[in-house]
Amino acid sequence: MSFMKDVKEEAEIRKKRNQIRIATWVIVAIVLALVWYFTR
Repeated sequence: MSFMKDVKEEAEIRKKRNQIRIATWVIVAIVLALVWYFTR
């Protein structure tokens, strides 16, 4: 039973990590777009 629990927790952690990575890329993209917009 504990093995299944570990797998479930691992999946949750991985999902959270993916969300953080996506959020980071979105923020980077927005910042780059703003910099490009204001410096052209």
